[in-house]
Amino acid sequence: MTLRRRACGSSKGAIILVCGLMLGVGGALAQEAKTSTPVVPATAKGAAVNDAKIEAVQADQEDEEDALTNAVVETSSARVVGLRIQNVSVEPRDDKTATVTFDVSWTNSWRWGNFFDAAWVFFKVKPEAATEWQHVRLAADQVLSPTGYGQESGTQLEFVVPGGDDGYTGVFVRRAGDGLGLVDARRVTAIWDFGATPGVTRGNVGKAPIKAIGIEMVFIPEGAFFVGRGNGPIAPYLGKGYGGMEINWLYKHSGKPSDTAISLPFKFNIGDLYTWGVGVAREDPLPYRIESEAAIPTGKKKGALWAVDITPEDGGEISAAFPKGHAAFYCMKHAYPTAAQYAEFLNTLTAAQAKPRFYEQGHGMVIERSGVSPDFTYAAPKPDEKVPWMSFTDGAVFAAWSGLRPMTELEYEKCVRGPRPAIPNDSLPSCWGVQDAMALGIYERPVSIGSAVGRGFKGTHGRGAPELPADWPPDIRGAILRGDYFFGGSHQPAHLLTGGRAPAVYANADRHGANDAGGGGPSYAWTFAGWRAARTAPAGDTAVGPVTGELDLELKRPAKLATPFQLDGSLDEWADVTPVAVADSPAYFHPIHERFPGDFTATPWRGPRDFSAKAWLATDGEALLVAVEVTDDTHLNDQVGKDIYNGDALQIGLVNAAGTQWNVGAALAAKGVEFQQWDGPDETLLKSATYAVKRDDAAGVTRYEFRLPLADFGVVSGQECSFYFIFFDGDGALDWQGKPVVHRIQWVSERTEPFVRRNYPKFVIGD
Repeated sequence: MTLRRRACGSSKGAIILVCGLMLGVGGALAQEAKTSTPVVPATAKGAAVNDAKIEAVQADQEDEEDALTNAVVETSSARVVGLRIQNVSVEPRDDKTATVTFDVSWTNSWRWGNFFDAAWVFFKVKPEAATEWQHVRLAADQVLSPTGYGQESGTQLEFVVPGGDDGYTGVFVRRAGDGLGLVDARRVTAIWDFGATPGVTRGNVGKAPIKAIGIEMVFIPEGAFFVGRGNGPIAPYLGKGYGGMEINWLYKHSGKPSDTAISLPFKFNIGDLYTWGVGVAREDPLPYRIESEAAIPTGKKKGALWAVDITPEDGGEISAAFPKGHAAFYCMKHAYPTAAQYAEFLNTLTAAQAKPRFYEQGHGMVIERSGVSPDFTYAAPKPDEKVPWMSFTDGAVFAAWSGLRPMTELEYEKCVRGPRPAIPNDSLPSCWGVQDAMALGIYERPVSIGSAVGRGFKGTHGRGAPELPADWPPDIRGAILRGDYFFGGSHQPAHLLTGGRAPAVYANADRHGANDAGGGGPSYAWTFAGWRAARTAPAGDTAVGPVTGELDLELKRPAKLATPFQLDGSLDEWADVTPVAVADSPAYFHPIHERFPGDFTATPWRGPRDFSAKAWLATDGEALLVAVEVTDDTHLNDQVGKDIYNGDALQIGLVNAAGTQWNVGAALAAKGVEFQQWDGPDETLLKSATYAVKRDDAAGVTRYEFRLPLADFGVVSGQECSFYFIFFDGDGALDWQGKPVVHRIQWVSERTEPFVRRNYPKFVIGD
C-alpha cells in the first residue's frame, strides 16, 4: 500500500497542522487542523473597525456576487468584522406590541441545507420609569417566520422564535437559502411584547433606550453520534495525537470485569490525571452511541455508559431531561463571548451584579472600565477580541442573561465529532463549522455527567436575567474540562483530543495561575478558559431536519445496462440507473476545516455547483462498469503520473472478497487522459482497464467511465466486494508552503486502517 503524506508542521503565529494519512487507500489526511492563530493579517483579527470600513467591506463583498444560489463569496478568509447590529429603532404596533427594526450583518456565514450558522438576537430595554435594564420579551404566533418578522432588503433571512416557558427571549436569524460569505440585511423586524415589560406603554415605547445584542451560533442537527475514543487499534499514521491523548474517555460497558478501567495516576505539575495503566493486557471497549434523548443507563453493566474515570453514577442513569446532543441544538460559534458582548453584559447589570463578573486582571485585558465606583461603564476598544479568564460562573451568568444555557459534555462531542466514527486519538476540527473546537490554547467547560451537580442539569434556558435557573450548576464543580489545557508554571500541554476529559477541580479551571514572571494574575501565555453557551432547537422549526452523514452501506447488486455500454464519457446509457453514491453536502467534503467559512479557512466549499459528485455501477457480465459525474465549476489538473490526485481527479478503490485491494484513478491532466494505479498486487488491472474522461465546460461537469475486467481484480460471482470513491478538486490555490490546495469528496469510511469491511460500501456480482 502506497502511503503519500502531505507536509505538516507548525509555525508560531500560523495555522498548526497535525497531519497523518487518513487514507492509505486514497492519499487523504487524517488529522487536519490544530489551530493556534490564523494566517491572516495581524491587524484583521479582533480589529476595531469603524462603520465606514464595515460599509466598504460589505460593498466589496456584494460586488463578488456568485452565480450559485445567491451565495456571496468573501474576498478573504480574514475575520474582518464580527456580528454587527446597527440602526435600532422602535415603533408601536398596537396597545401591547411594537416593531423593533435593525440592520444586521456578519462575515463568514453559510448555509447548505441543514448545515448553517445563525445569529441569536435579543434585546435589552431601560424604561423611563425604571433604573435597571430589562430583557425584552418577544411576541410570536409561530416558531418559524412568525408574523411581523421580516426585512426590507439584503440577504434573505429566516426567523425562528423559541416559545415555551423559557422562550420568547430572542430570535434566531439565519440565511433563508443556500449560500456563504457576508450576511447583510437591512431594516430587519422583530415584535416586542412590551405589555410584559413593566413601565412601558404605547405612549413611551419609542422613547425607552433599547439595545440589540447578537451572538454568532452554529446549528447542530438532530442525529445519532458516538461518544468516547473508539475501540480499534491506533492507525500507525496517527501516532499519539498532538500534545496529548485521550484520558478518562466514555465507553459502552460490556458487562465483563475486564472492561472496568484500570487506572494509574501520574503527575502533571498540578493535580492528578488518569489514563489506562501502561502494559495492562486488555481490549478497549466500544464507544457509546447516543441514539435518542431518552434516559441513558450508567454503570459497570452490559450496554451501559461508563468512563475510565470521572464516571457517572454506577447503577444510575443520565436523565431524559439532560441534553445529550441527539436532539438539534445551537451552540456559540466561538468558544468565548467577544469583548463587545461582555461589555454590553456588564453595562446592563446593576453595579452589585457587575462587580463579581468583572475580573480586572483578566477581563481588563480587552475591556476598559471607566467612571467612579460603583457606577462604572465598560467599553471594548477591540470588540471582536475574546474575553480571557472567564470563570465558570461568569459564563453561566452571561448565558442566563442572553437567554441561552450551558452546553453539556455529550453535546460537546457531538458539536466536534458529529456523525463521524469514534477514532482513537481523534483531534479533527468540528464537522459543523464550530470555531475554536480542538484549538490549541482553549479549553472548554461543559456540564459534566461525572458530577452529581452536573447530572441534575435539565437543559433549562436562561430567562434573560442574570439569575441562574435552579437546575444549573452554580460553579465549576458541575463542569468538566474538554479540549486543551496547560498545567502548571511550565505550561505543559495536555491536549485532551475529542474524547478526553479532565476534572475541572484538578486544574486552574477558573481564575487562577501566575504570569510568566511568577507574579499574581493571569497573562496571555495562559490558556483561555472558553465558554460556549447553547440553546435547544425549538420544536416547530419545519425548515430543518436530521443529518446522519453516514455512507450508504446497503449491498449493491450492479445489473446490466438497458442499452449497450459506450466508453465515450457521455453517460447516456446510465440515465435509468440509480446512483450508488451521491455526494452533494458538506458531510462528505474534506479537509473538514474548509467545509465552511471561518477564521482559519482559506478556500471554503461553495456548494454543490462548486464541487459535488455522483457515481454508478453496472456490469456486462465480464467487467465492472463504472460511471462518475463530477460537478466542478473549474477544471484544472497540470499534474502528471501518480501526482494527478493533486488536481481534479478521481480515485476508485476496490477490495475483493479475499481482502486484496486495488486503488486506481484517472484525470484529464496536463498530457491528456491519464489512468494510474497506486495500490494493487500487480499491474494486470492497470493494463486491462479501459476508460474515458470528458469535460463539459458549459455544464460545469467532468464525466468518467471505466470498464474493469472482473477477473483482473479477483471478483468471484456471489462474493461480496468493497468499493469506495475519492474525488479531488484542485482550483490552483496554494497553501502556506506553496503546495497545491486540494479539496476532496470522500465516499469512504473515515477509519480505513486497518481495513474493516463492515465500514465500506459493498457490491456483489451475480447471485
